Amino acid sequence: RSGDYAIYALLDRHTYAIILCDGMGSGDIAREESKACASLLMRLLETGLEPQAAINMINSMLVFSSTGTIAAIDLCIISLDDGSSKFYKCGGADTYAKCGDSVTRLDARTLPAGTASDDDTLFFTVPSSHGSMIVLVSDGASAAENTGTYSIHKLIKEYEGTEPQELAQKILAE
Repeated sequence: RSGDYAIYALLDRHTYAIILCDGMGSGDIAREESKACASLLMRLLETGLEPQAAINMINSMLVFSSTGTIAAIDLCIISLDDGSSKFYKCGGADTYAKCGDSVTRLDARTLPAGTASDDDTLFFTVPSSHGSMIVLVSDGASAAENTGTYSIHKLIKEYEGTEPQELAQKILAE
């Protein structure tokens, strides 16, 4: 059983948020830690806290917790006005943004929340157009990629459909 947890919500009539958290380890305990982290982050965003400040707060709470919990955080904020996306990455696997025939890989070379300083979160802005896709990948999928048997980037680039679930199934099948 996975230690990942994903949540998404409309923050206001102009902004949508997607969060993927990966608690370290696997099974129910890691999943519950991921769920708590993602849910708290979403609540902070819903109160109007800026994304970086909300991630910094989660990071500080994890650093000073007695449980030693750490979690990779992928946060995507989508503007419903112009379709642009802002990504905040604190550890975790790479993220991919497909716009037309172009696929951008957002590298995740940071430490997860609970081990990182507040300045360790990576920030990316990605423009989009009609039909663009955002692919948040867990480390389970990216670990298989490291065996050299397939490339997530290539699968996304070659995908000609518009259904996210179909693309997800293709990635998982590989």
